[in-house]
Amino acid sequence: MKKTISILMTFFIGLSIMGCGGTNGEYQPNSDITASAITTEDESSNIISVETVEDITADDTPNTESEVNIMEKKDAAYAEILAFMMEEYGFSEEELTEYDLIRLMDDYDFRDTDYSADEVREILDDQGEYYKRTGYTELFYFLDTDEGGRLTVGCEINRIGFLYNEGTLIRKVVYDIKEQKIYDNSVDAMDMTDEQAQALKNLAADYNIYGWDNYYGGDESETTGSLGWKLVFECSDGSECVYGGYTQDMTHLPDRFSDITESLLGMTGK
Repeated sequence: MKKTISILMTFFIGLSIMGCGGTNGEYQPNSDITASAITTEDESSNIISVETVEDITADDTPNTESEVNIMEKKDAAYAEILAFMMEEYGFSEEELTEYDLIRLMDDYDFRDTDYSADEVREILDDQGEYYKRTGYTELFYFLDTDEGGRLTVGCEINRIGFLYNEGTLIRKVVYDIKEQKIYDNSVDAMDMTDEQAQALKNLAADYNIYGWDNYYGGDESETTGSLGWKLVFECSDGSECVYGGYTQDMTHLPDRFSDITESLLGMTGK
């Protein structure tokens, strides 16, 4: 009599033949391949066959605690928007797979705006190429982190993010100090000079950011202008510190904020 036992198991394929780093069988991010398999055993023949169900490379495995938190929040946000678009406008999951739904929702805010299903489909027909996945959301998503945290004197800074929103123009810039790359509202990287990298490493000390409050805002006189901003530090130990604020009359800003803005945006050459 045949007896079939289905076992769902996860295993790692690696070691030196697959480029797996580490020793003693330790798992190393960005170097292993995980797979799910179904094992079937035929007792009469003692033959075991393994059918691979899914191979998932770990190349994009987050390496720091902050990256893990960012990816978890992004995945949850995407799943929530996908469910909303399917329920509210009748899309199938397959129709939306190629789009960056987080960026689409940021721009159009379908939840709070009275769009019909036909109007939403028209938007995707007209603007769909712009909202296709390019890695933009993944790169700039850590700028959506809430204000909080505290920089420790002497901590090694890996990345800095700067959001500068004047109302008519939004600048999102990521400074990857470790890789010496600058991303200005785009996934296309600009090279960072050694001098710029050193200036970014010293930014907190040079401008006494260690003493800043996390948020700046207050009662202000109304004007036609406004400024929303955010400055994010990501350290090598995975910790994050986020400063930000909003002003209509250019008050309630930290000391030397204009100098910092000039220094950071000046590195982009724009």
